[in-house]
Amino acid sequence: MITDPGLLELFAVESQEHLHLLDVALLSLERAEASSTLIADMLRAAHSLKGAARVIGLADIESLAHHFEDVLAACQRGEVSIADQAGKLGRCLKAFAALTREATSGEDAQVDLGAELAALTAPTVPGPQTAALLATPPVVPAPALPVAQAGVAAASPMSATLPLPHIDVPQPVIASAAPPSSIAPSSTAPFRIESVRVPTEKLDALLKHSGELRVNRGSIARRLEEVDALAAQIDERLGAGRCGDSDSRTCLRQLAQQLETLRASLRQDSTRLTHVTEVLCERIRELRLLPMQTLFGLFPRMVHDLAKDKGKRAELLIEGGDLAVDKRILEEMKDPLTHLLRNAVDHGIELPDMREQAGKPGVALIRLRAIQTSSRIVITVSDDGAGLDVDMIAKVALKRKLVSERELAEMSVAQVQMLVLNANGLSTSRFITETSGRGVGLGVARVNVERLKGQISLESTPAQGLSVRIDLPVTLATMRVLLVRAGGQHFALPADQIRRSLFIERENIYTIEGKQVVQVLGQVLQLGALHTLLSLPDDPSGPALPAQGRLNCVIIESGDATLGLIVQDMVGEEEVMLHQQSRLLQGMRHLTGVTIRDNGDICVVLNARALMRSASRLGGSSHVALATTTKKSVRRTILLAEDSLTTRTQEKRILEAAGYAVTTAVDGRDAYLKLTAASFDALVTDIQMPNMDGLQLTRKLRQEDRHAALPVVLVTTQASDVDKLRGLEAGANAYIAKSAFDQRALIECLDRLI
Repeated sequence: MITDPGLLELFAVESQEHLHLLDVALLSLERAEASSTLIADMLRAAHSLKGAARVIGLADIESLAHHFEDVLAACQRGEVSIADQAGKLGRCLKAFAALTREATSGEDAQVDLGAELAALTAPTVPGPQTAALLATPPVVPAPALPVAQAGVAAASPMSATLPLPHIDVPQPVIASAAPPSSIAPSSTAPFRIESVRVPTEKLDALLKHSGELRVNRGSIARRLEEVDALAAQIDERLGAGRCGDSDSRTCLRQLAQQLETLRASLRQDSTRLTHVTEVLCERIRELRLLPMQTLFGLFPRMVHDLAKDKGKRAELLIEGGDLAVDKRILEEMKDPLTHLLRNAVDHGIELPDMREQAGKPGVALIRLRAIQTSSRIVITVSDDGAGLDVDMIAKVALKRKLVSERELAEMSVAQVQMLVLNANGLSTSRFITETSGRGVGLGVARVNVERLKGQISLESTPAQGLSVRIDLPVTLATMRVLLVRAGGQHFALPADQIRRSLFIERENIYTIEGKQVVQVLGQVLQLGALHTLLSLPDDPSGPALPAQGRLNCVIIESGDATLGLIVQDMVGEEEVMLHQQSRLLQGMRHLTGVTIRDNGDICVVLNARALMRSASRLGGSSHVALATTTKKSVRRTILLAEDSLTTRTQEKRILEAAGYAVTTAVDGRDAYLKLTAASFDALVTDIQMPNMDGLQLTRKLRQEDRHAALPVVLVTTQASDVDKLRGLEAGANAYIAKSAFDQRALIECLDRLI
C-alpha cells in the first residue's frame, strides 16, 4: 500500500464522493426508479473507485469494486433484476466504507473479504420486469449524477482529479472535499464536514476581489494623508494667528479637535483594514498552493514504461514532493517536465550493456527534485547518463543556421550547451520517432518556463550526466516589483529579475561594435533606453532623459545575460497582484502581465528576457538619445470609445506607442459629446457600450456633414459575418474582431484611413 499522505488524502475525498453517489443511486433503484442512465452512473463511480484503489495499492477494495461492477453490468444487460441485487449491493457499500476508513484512518474495518465476495457473487434469478426496462443500454455514459447538497459543489468523477500514472493529461485536485456519505459511520462521533470542494474559478475570482480590496485600502490611506494635511494647515493658521477675531479662533479650535478625533478613528480603521486585508490575501494565496507530488506522481510510470520500450532500465527518484506551490505552476510545468524526463530516458541514459562497460550500474538513476527558498521553487531534473555532446550540438546548430561560425567561435561551452533550449528547435538525434528527434521538446520547456517568469539552465559533464535546473516563483498571484518611469508612463520590473540599480555618468558610456556599453564592477554592460525598446514616444510633459549629468540605470538579468535599462525615474518598490493580460495584449512580447497599483492605476509588468532580445536585435537603435535633439512631429489624434477600463487603457497605450495622440471616452454618448467639442483624425470604438453603442454612434455621425468622412474603426468581440455586415452597413470603415486582435493590423488600418 502507498503511504503517501497526499495520495491517501485524495483517495479519502474521492472515495467518499463515489460511495455517496452509489448510495443515493441505490436508494433510487430500490424505489423502482431504475433507469439505464442511473446504472451507467453507478458503473462509472464503481470503476473510478476501483482505479483509485489500484493506484493506492488497496487490493481488497479493488477486488470488491471489480465484482461490484460485474453485478451492475449484469443488471444493465438485463440478465438480473436490480431489485434482487439491491440487498447485496447495499451490503457491499458498507464494506467499501469500512475498508476506506481503514485505509485512510487506520480504523479496523472488521470486514471478511471472502464472505463479502461470496455474498456479492451468489447467483440470483433474473427479474423479467427489470430486464425489459434495461434492455437498451446507453451508447455513451451520461454525466455523473449531480450531488445536491447545501454548501457543497457537485462531485466530479475521480478520474478527473486523482492523477493516475497512465493518464497523460490529469487535472490537479484544487480543493479537498466530498459530500458526506449516507452510509452509517462506525462511530458515534458528531457529524462534521471537514472540507469543501471549491472550483478553481471561484478561487481566482476571490483572489481578484482581494486585490481590489488592497486598492481600496491604499485609497483610504491616501484619504488619511489628506486629513493629516488639512489638520496641519489648521495648526499652522492657529500658530500664526491668522484666524481673524476670537470667535473665528474658537470655531477653528473646535474644528481642529473634531478633525483630530476623526483622524485618530480613521487611523484605527485603516490599521484594522490593513491587517484584515493582508491576512485575507495571504489565506487566499495559500488556498492556491498544492503539493508538488500532485504533479510529480504522474511521472514514475511514464519513465518506467518509456525506458522499457527503449530497452533501458531506469529508476526515478523523487524528492521534495511535499513542497507547496501555486496551482498554475503545477498545470504549466507538466509539459516541460515531461519533455525533460523523456529526453533523459531517450537521449541521456545509455543501454544497460553500455553502462556496464563504462563502469556504471545497469539501472540508470534519474532524479526529480524540488527545493524551496524564501521566494523561489527550484526544480532539478538530472540523470547519470552520457551528458551533452557539445561537438554534435555545435555541428547541428551551424547546419540549422541557428548561429554563425563567428558567433559559435565566441561561445563558451556552457553557451553552446544552452543551444539545445533554442525555441527554433535543435536535436542531435539521427532518427525521428514519436518520442524525440524533432528538436522541439527542450525548446518548448524553455518557453513554458519563461512564461511562468522562471529561468532554466543546464549543467552537463561528459559521461557523467546532465542536470537541468528550473527556477520558479512560489506563487504567481503576487510579486515584488520595481516601478520605473519611461516615455512618460509607469512600468513594473519584477524584483527577482533585477540585479541592482545605480546612477551612470554619461561620460562613462562608450560604444563597442555599435552597442552602447558601460563598465560596472569590472563587467562590460550593454545599455538600452527603455522607452526606445518599447517604441514609446518621448514624454510630452518633459524630456525623456536628462541631456546632461547622471542617468538612472536598472540592471536586469535572466540566466547569465544582463542588460542596463536607462529609465527616466525609479519610483519605488511595491508588492502587487499580477493579472494575466487580455487577448488584446497577448501578442506583445515584452509583457508578463498587468497589475493595478494601490492608487488604482493600471501598470504593465515587463519581461526581462524579452527586453534583452529587443536590445540585441535593435543594437544601435536602442541607444540612449538626448531628448533635446529629438524633433517632435505633429501627432494625429484618435478618439477611443471603450467602456472597459482595462481594455481602454491597453488600446490607448497601443495607439500612443504608434505615435497617436489619444483621447478616451467611456461610452458612445461620451464619445459623441467629445466629437462635437473637438476635431479628431479617426474614431476607434467598441460596439457594446452603455448609453449609446458603437453602431448607434456610427450611424449618428454619418448623418452629420461634419463627421460624414470621419474614419471609424470598430474593435469588438462580435466577430460573426452578420455582425461585420451590420458594422459596415452602419458606416464603419473597418471592423477588427478582438478574438483575432493584432495591434499591427489596427495601426496599419489607421495609417491607411488617415
